[in-house]
Parts: sequence; structure tokens; C-alpha cells
Amino acid sequence: STHSSACFRAHDHDGLHAIAIAMHYASRGCHLALTLQTRAALPRSHTAGKNAARSLVLPLDLTNYQTHAEAALAVIVHAQRIDVLINNAGASDGWREEETPFEIDKEMISLNYLGTVSVTKAALAYMRSLRRGHIVAVSSIAGRMGAPGQSGYSASKHALQGYFDSVRMELAGHGLDITVICPGPTNLTSPLRGELGATTVWHADTNPRARTAELVAAAVAHRLHEAWIARQPFLLFATIAQYAPDTFRRLASLAARAWVQAYRSE
Repeated sequence: STHSSACFRAHDHDGLHAIAIAMHYASRGCHLALTLQTRAALPRSHTAGKNAARSLVLPLDLTNYQTHAEAALAVIVHAQRIDVLINNAGASDGWREEETPFEIDKEMISLNYLGTVSVTKAALAYMRSLRRGHIVAVSSIAGRMGAPGQSGYSASKHALQGYFDSVRMELAGHGLDITVICPGPTNLTSPLRGELGATTVWHADTNPRARTAELVAAAVAHRLHEAWIARQPFLLFATIAQYAPDTFRRLASLAARAWVQAYRSE
């Protein structure tokens, strides 16, 4: 879309993926409202120059649910409307389930699922009253299939899939669109593991963030219900899981055994 729009956006856990999407829309003249845990996480280019008058930057703790309605109102006051809401929040885990502290499982649900639901509710009533708008949720390929070592993360993304599939049905005929984005792995460091003294960095064959941002924008422009954005073999895994789930489970069990053996040898 080339028209100017107000975009109320939630943060992701390191901000870089969110910033790539923001840069894409800013380069096309959109009015942005950016929410991050800290303003310092935003590049200077988004808070100075020609973007300064158009952009609103708000601090937002996604697990402080009571503040989300106020943040949505601030965006509406600033931009007069919310055209597109992009929920791009998330954190991941990376331990075997029996070794994962319960606090991590709670954090996955509190941040990845409940935080996204809370922000969506804060904007949804306003968007529905205008009978127009687009809600985008960044889920994950792990929201379409399980992933060893990411049970809590995968569960939270499966919850997102179910939530937005249901809300899409409820909003049919009300002028609102919902797009769920399912990216594959990216080179991100998990802050949750880092806090506990262990860090996991993904070194998979990944999509550059700028290219991912372009594909997200394309999915939104075409009002797709769902878009998988990943390289092989993750697209193949997702396709098998979708159309031949029993075959996928057998293959995944073999792969998981290899992952467990590699994990134990670390």
C-alpha cells in the first residue's frame, strides 16, 4: 500500500525484526507509531529528520497489560486513526522440557500470547467501530508444528494461531482483515536463556531481516490470511506437517532424537 497510514506496533524481543519492518514502511511514507521496551533501542534515523513529525515512539512493556489501552489511545490522539496493527512481540526458549524452569513457560505465554492478545484488544474496539483496519500477528513456523527444545515457545505460537483464526471468523463482514505471519528461524539470541546463564544463537539458513520485512508487507498488502516466510528445509517441514501430519510426526521424532543426542553431548 502506498497511502499514508498509522501503524501501531508491538515490539519484538531484540527490536531488530520490528525495526526492519518499520524501516520498510517508513521508506514508503507511512506514519508510524513504534512501541519498544526502551526508546534507546530505536535507531536515530527513526527519531530525527523527516520521520520525527510522523513517528510516535512509545515505551511499552508487553506484560504490563494495564498500560495497553492507554498506549492505543495515545496513538489515536497522535495519528487520528489506526490502520494497521502489527504484533511483532516475542521471546524464545531453548531447553529440553524437563530442564526448562516453569517460569520460562509462564513467560512464553505471558509475553508471546497474552501480551499480543492484550494489545490487540486495546486497538480492536476502535478499529471495529470504523469498520476498517488490518491486524497482523507475527507467529512462527513453530506455531504450525512442534519444535524440539522449544515446547513453551511453540505452545505460545500455537495459541496465537488459534486465537487469530477464531477472531478472523468473528470479524468476517466487519471490514477488518487479519494476517498471521509465520517466519522461520532468524539469527536471534534468546534473552531468557541469557538471564539464566546460557545463550542460544540460531545459525540456521535464515532470511535477511530486510527481505523478511518486504515479504511481511506483501502479505499485508494482499490481505493474506497466513504467510509462511522461511527458507528450506523449514518450508518443506511446514508443508509436510500441514498436508501429511502423520508422516511429519514420524520424521520429526527421528530428527528430535538426533537433537537430543547432540544436546546431551554439549
